[in-house]
Amino acid sequence: MFLFASEKGAEFSPYVQHVADMLVDDGKPTMMTPISLRLTPKVPVREMVFVSDIDGFFCMMQEVDNADEPLADVRLKRRVDPNLGWTDWFKRKMTSWQTPKHS
Repeated sequence: MFLFASEKGAEFSPYVQHVADMLVDDGKPTMMTPISLRLTPKVPVREMVFVSDIDGFFCMMQEVDNADEPLADVRLKRRVDPNLGWTDWFKRKMTSWQTPKHS
């Protein structure tokens, strides 16, 4: 399973936390790993918790190798930072009713 993100109307791409803080070594970007998790017959249930560093949309993608592979049951919970000021908290809460624009 891979986590994808879209911010400011951009196309979805693999989500890497803190990519804006990426270190550049000799003018070359450092390779970073996107958020992902593996489900196996021995570990069929996993939980992922993270704090977003973007104001955008997220989606999970499951890579399936065989047609008879079981599909994942993904449940997302979103919690808006309670420490935000009232107007910022309300703006973020309102985005839960919006959907991203797919191209």
